[in-house]
Order: sequence, then structure tokens, then C-alpha cells
Amino acid sequence: MSLSKTSLYFLTVIVFTILFLQATIPLWRNHLIVDIWFYFERAKHFFTYHSLSNLVNNEHLPGALFYFFLASPIFLLEKTLDAYTWTFFLLGFIFLAAHVLLYRKISGTIGVLIFLLILLFTGPILLFRFELAVSLLMLLSIYFFKKKKLSWSLFFLGMATTIKIYPVLILPYYLMIFFKKKQKKKILQTLGFFLLGVGIVVGGYFLIGGSLEELSSSFQFHALKPLGLESPLATPLILFFRNNFHRLPNLIGAYGVWGIEIDFLPVDLNFFNFLPLAFVFLFYLFLHFSKILTKEFEIQVVFLIFLIFLIFSKNLNPQYLFWIASIIPLLEINQKKKNNLVLIFVSFLMILLLTQYVYPILYSDLINSFSRNAKILTPVIYCLFLRNFLLLVLLIVSAKEFLFPKRS
Repeated sequence: MSLSKTSLYFLTVIVFTILFLQATIPLWRNHLIVDIWFYFERAKHFFTYHSLSNLVNNEHLPGALFYFFLASPIFLLEKTLDAYTWTFFLLGFIFLAAHVLLYRKISGTIGVLIFLLILLFTGPILLFRFELAVSLLMLLSIYFFKKKKLSWSLFFLGMATTIKIYPVLILPYYLMIFFKKKQKKKILQTLGFFLLGVGIVVGGYFLIGGSLEELSSSFQFHALKPLGLESPLATPLILFFRNNFHRLPNLIGAYGVWGIEIDFLPVDLNFFNFLPLAFVFLFYLFLHFSKILTKEFEIQVVFLIFLIFLIFSKNLNPQYLFWIASIIPLLEINQKKKNNLVLIFVSFLMILLLTQYVYPILYSDLINSFSRNAKILTPVIYCLFLRNFLLLVLLIVSAKEFLFPKRS
């Protein structure tokens, strides 16, 4: 697809402007700003004390903390949440621009256009979160892996894992490719550079006063989160509960999320903590014992790994969808199967749009729908159910297209 650099630049500026304007509108901002307050407090703490030794109740991993610190130079002028927020937005736009450049290098103009369309349907939430830092490092890892530059690829993957854990899910895929090629030395090399990427960030965290106890508590924080209201796993449980108890389940507000009570189930939270890992493990077993896995890297496999993990996760916060959204511009378009890929893409855009309505636009209505002894499924609940149903459809269609292309 041919499009001049000027036209592409112009479209990028338009999309960035729309995101910025949305970020200033109370309909989006009032819900989304809450997380930036936590980032602000951690950045201010380090800027003031030049150490993490007294930082408590921190849920974020070392790499995420370093990302928060990138916006802290504004404290030289003004130590306010408002000033930090604008600087955090600027940081987000810098990372968005880096994404655009990388997509153009990997996938050309069509990749950039797909990414810009995804941003429009995602809304401004990425400016209020730190997903962009993880996805950029992930994309760099994938780019260098395809270029056979393993040291850089695994180094960036290791760094990405120190911000959020999910990038480590594709490490076994890298290793399986080398195993398939019978390149055992590269398996050790791969692990070495991955650990180097992790070690540099985590080592820096300890050097500035971070502790193993505090790092451990951040993992425990996420393990204690209740089964999220927005999780696809919660949808059938809500319907089951309503059918058997003639009301909606009570909500639990804890550890930064709204979740549903699961006292009526014969399992505890640990079951839901390990469930997504179990399904990813089963998918890897399927790849290993089937004849589908090739000796070459296929971005479709990465897409499916993340999609499986998200669908079976106990929490599906809106920004988590960017884990797979960032992969979509890299999907390889087979001209004979173009219609199937368009269907996957359009379905995903609908998922993003419905997600915006659920959170943040109608999130207060969603929470109020679960007031004590509530019995009625409100329109926003149906929006949530439809979103989660479309995620399942996306998994089925994608698996059929990417794993069994000859039969689709």
C-alpha cells in the first residue's frame, strides 16, 4: 500500500490529537486518572528520598517503577499531580511515536494504519497506563529475533518482563524453535541474554534501595486480587449464580479491582491464579506434539499465546487487550486468506469499542448494576457479556485460521 510520508505523518498527528482530547474529557479522565496518582506517589517518593528503601505497599515491578521515574524531572519545576500527569502523557506520546516508527519498519504503511485504527478504538487509556513500555520492548524483541540478532532480542524480552510478567510467556516459544532446529547452544545463549535483561533492571532496583521482601509483596498483591468482574471467566459464573440464587453476585472491591464473590465455588483464588498458565502450557504441548510448529518464527503463535492467557485470566483490565493489539499490525497477510484476517481484525475492533463502553465510559453504571440483591441484567452488563463472547469467538476463529489454514 503506497502512502506518502507526509500523509502518514498527518494521520498520526490527527489520531494523537484525538487521544489527547479524549484524555482531557471527564468521561474518560475521571476514571483513568486514578492509576496515575499511584505512579505519581512512587515517582515523588524516589525523587524526594533518592531511594526505594522506605517505599511500602508497592504493587509494581522494578521495570514499571523505572518507567514512572522517567516523568519525574518535572518535579524540578513543580511537584503536583497535574504537572506529573501532563509529563506522563508526553512520555506516552513519545512511546506511541516509537511504536509507529517500528511498525513502519517491520510492516510498512499498512502496519502503521492498522495501529492507528487500533488506537482510535482503544481510546486514551494507554496514556494513563504503562503498557506502551512493555509492548515497545516486546516489539523490539520480536524484530531482532526475526533478524537473527538473538542477543538483543532476548535482552529486550528480559527487560520487558521486569515491567510486566506476560512477555515471559513467549520465551518457551523461542526455545522451542531452537530445539526444533537442534541448536542446543542457542538455547543456553537465549536464556543467558534473557537473564541479563532481567538482571540489569532488577539489579538497578536493588541498588536504589529496593528489597526482595517488597518485590515479593508486589507478586502477592496480584495473587490476592479477586476474580475480576470484567474477566471472561466471570461471565458464565455470573449467569450461573443468577440462575441458581435469583440475584447477581455481590461485588468485592479489593487490591485495586472490582471482583465477584466465589464462595459458592469449590475452588479458591489459587485455582484462578494458575488457570491461564495451565491453558498456555496445554497450548505449548499441542504445538510440541503436533506438526504445526515450524522451524521459523511465526507471529501468529505469539498472538494466540497472549489471547489464550487473557481469556482464562482472572483479571482482564482494559489495557491488557493491548497485549494482543500490539501484535495485530505484525500479522502476516496471506492474499488468499485476506478476508479471514479482515474478519479477525474487525472483530477485535468491536471488542475494543465495547471495552471502552464498559470501562471507563459506563463503568459507574456497571458497578451500580451489582448493588446488593440486584437481579436485573442491565444493558452495560450485556455489553460486557458480548465483549467476552467476542473474545472467545476471536480465539476460535484465530486458532482455525492460524493453526489449520488448509481447512479454513
